[in-house]
Amino acid sequence: MFFLIIAVTMAIVRPLSGRIFDSKGHKVILYPAIVSGIIGLCLLAATQDIWTLLLAGVFYGIAYGTITPILQTLAVSFVSKEKQGTANAMFFSFMDLGMAIGSISLGVLASYTGYRLMYGYSIVCLVVLLVTYIFLFLRHKRAVNAMDKVS
Repeated sequence: MFFLIIAVTMAIVRPLSGRIFDSKGHKVILYPAIVSGIIGLCLLAATQDIWTLLLAGVFYGIAYGTITPILQTLAVSFVSKEKQGTANAMFFSFMDLGMAIGSISLGVLASYTGYRLMYGYSIVCLVVLLVTYIFLFLRHKRAVNAMDKVS
């Protein structure tokens, strides 16, 4: 049921997040999506019953259905037109690599600490994403502002 809820939520959220992204930009939608992922993992780590588990699936589905396509779009949009195919391929290759490394390392971690702590530690990955995004966005914004002042 958990994965079904994630899938249904992603199917609902994906078109909506795309429209918001197109009209308001990436930062308006990415921050809440990352927070939704953090909430979903917190609920997953603390779940005691089926309803909490399903609610965690909703929050995690919102996050996954929003973050992945936005990051893919950003990866492709920051390169020239002739390198967009390469950027897309690299995005999915690194996504696959992250899933492989994450599955192995979190599986080992779960064998020592249990699933609750493993999901709790997984929150660190989303916090790192948030900090990295903020850092890169601020750096990009400063570069654009500097170029505007020179022009």
